[in-house]
Amino acid sequence: MPALSILVVEDSPSDTNLLRQIFIRTGRVDWSLTTAERLSEGLEIAQQSYFDVVLLDLSLPDSEGLETVSTFVERVPKLPIVVLTIADDEQLALDAIHQGAQDYLVKGEITSALLVRAIQHGIERERLVRQLREANAELASFSYSVAHDLRSPLRAIEGISQALKEDYADVLDERGIDYTDRIIDSTTRLSRLIEDLLTYSGLGKAELSVGTVDLNVAIADALTLIETDIEQQQAEIKVEPSLPSVKGNQQTLVQVISNLLSNAIKFVPKATQPHIYLHAEQVDSPPQRSQSSRDTWVRLWIEDNGIGIAPQHQERIFGVFERLHGQESYAGTGIGLAIVKKCIEHLGGRAAVESQLGQGSQFWIELPKSQ
Repeated sequence: MPALSILVVEDSPSDTNLLRQIFIRTGRVDWSLTTAERLSEGLEIAQQSYFDVVLLDLSLPDSEGLETVSTFVERVPKLPIVVLTIADDEQLALDAIHQGAQDYLVKGEITSALLVRAIQHGIERERLVRQLREANAELASFSYSVAHDLRSPLRAIEGISQALKEDYADVLDERGIDYTDRIIDSTTRLSRLIEDLLTYSGLGKAELSVGTVDLNVAIADALTLIETDIEQQQAEIKVEPSLPSVKGNQQTLVQVISNLLSNAIKFVPKATQPHIYLHAEQVDSPPQRSQSSRDTWVRLWIEDNGIGIAPQHQERIFGVFERLHGQESYAGTGIGLAIVKKCIEHLGGRAAVESQLGQGSQFWIELPKSQ
């Protein structure tokens, strides 16, 4: 293990001294310890000097709980964090890992071996996470480039096929017209797939401007986008009046809602009129949210009378190219719900579904309520 530069952000001098003594008992001489008693002081030091890891107390004079972790992750994103917590706060420590910490230590139970293990694990985990992020970014960039480069030749094929059908309709026999129609249908499906791939690959590349979004307006805009689908399927859509506003991005939310509505219209039993109901409720923030975000959140429900989803498939359907039915039964690209989930998570929210096979589905998205 190479030389270590360690930052300890801990307001208790006795706890800091105990950590120092434990480091001494490890027998290592190639380490240096820098201390801070407040989060603001620790952040300033971490931004000015290099450290291998920070040992971060979750109860500081100027910061409490998960907000401490989320602030540190935001301000010093590449520094591995090992959380220090008391015995009855282990759940809080686990939530801190969801916020971006790499490991945790329980005060009063720290030994030399545990301390070394936690530091090694924290540094290694941060390195692996960073490599994974870089690999994902490269893969997304590659996917975007491939999809983008396919658009031009595909448009050419589609255009030539359309011209062939229109200009040579009197020459082509029935089989020739059928083949031409198949080419046009295939290129149309592939064009939709490429557009969805470009959308999915582009998510997360740019920072979204987050502000107040009126759900009533977002839903109205989404309904306008899918107006043709609504008319073709004679879908009946009811929206609860006076929905609340949320913190989000208008364009992103319109895309999310339109994707969910399109799915609700599409996945119904044959000869069944789609019935869809949108309503909202206020919910508490999940425990892994930072303390500043533990206010009121809004859950928007999109309920339908569709074919439903078996419980074992309800997480899988949010993956890319995950389809439960063939193209011959229900057309689609298999990316729509993946876009929904990625969009909502990019806004800091959540998306999920509750459903039983043959009994319709209740999709929901969750975002902070705008005060």
